[in-house]
Amino acid sequence: MAAAIDVSGAPSLEQQAYLIGLALQQAELAVDEENRPDQSQISFDTENATVSIAITMGTTLSVSGNDAVIGAVPYLA
Repeated sequence: MAAAIDVSGAPSLEQQAYLIGLALQQAELAVDEENRPDQSQISFDTENATVSIAITMGTTLSVSGNDAVIGAVPYLA
């Protein structure tokens, strides 16, 4: 399991999402090229001052009482 990402210094939810996307991409790049996952993509549009973050990951679904619980499957060691 990858280390937790500290976003406590981020002033907004948007900044936290950005930091998480960057951290996931950096963690993927730390995996040797032969086994590297490609589940996060970040693209910057400097002309429009935007960033797009896409993250694809497996999930688990369980039912507890009347609640459906969806969780992310870890893919980074």
